[in-house]
Amino acid sequence: RLQITSESAQGVWDCVKCYECAEACPKDINPIEKITKLHNMQFEQNVAVPNVATRHAEGFLRGMKKSGFLDEADIVVYSEGYLGMYKHLTTAFKMMKSGKIHWQDGVPFIDSMPKIKNLSEVQKLIEIAQTNKL
Repeated sequence: RLQITSESAQGVWDCVKCYECAEACPKDINPIEKITKLHNMQFEQNVAVPNVATRHAEGFLRGMKKSGFLDEADIVVYSEGYLGMYKHLTTAFKMMKSGKIHWQDGVPFIDSMPKIKNLSEVQKLIEIAQTNKL
């Protein structure tokens, strides 16, 4: 069954966590929680199909391990590749203006995110979260 949910036509990876489903659901369930659980199970059981959405999730984790920050520019490149990033240039310019892409630390999209002071602590927390069932 989990393999079926990983197929792109199933829509599990289309969820952008806007919480509209939770607002509209007449039952006492949390659809976002269930979708997130399916995402995690797909990665844990190695059935997640490589696509932009799964690479985005992996890129988020990769960035957190690398710098301790959400590196939004790097996530786009990791998820969609250098050619795919061109469709996001308008958004990239807005991000540069707001300081989310850092020119001063290097070339944007190429290791430009500064590291937090206690990065090793964040990396340990990530390791614990990935290896322990909570």
